[in-house]
Amino acid sequence: MGRPRLKGKRPPTLASIQIHPETRWQRIRVTRWYGEANREIELVSHTALWYHTGLPALPVRWVLTRDPKGKYATQDMDLEPVHILEYFVQR
Repeated sequence: MGRPRLKGKRPPTLASIQIHPETRWQRIRVTRWYGEANREIELVSHTALWYHTGLPALPVRWVLTRDPKGKYATQDMDLEPVHILEYFVQR
């Protein structure tokens, strides 16, 4: 459906990355996590290119986080990984 892809193959969805057994999750400590101090979480991040007709390609940072304790659902975001987490848990 629609015009053929101009650059490369379609990247995998975040949902498929989340469940793929070869995804390399990085463990980090976040200073504030929903009122908890120094919470350990796991994240995976990458940069993709977003194309739009008539505009230059833009890099887009995506981040998936998951809670090793299983209390919170996996989340996706798009800044520097540590900054995203710090901003996200302040909401």
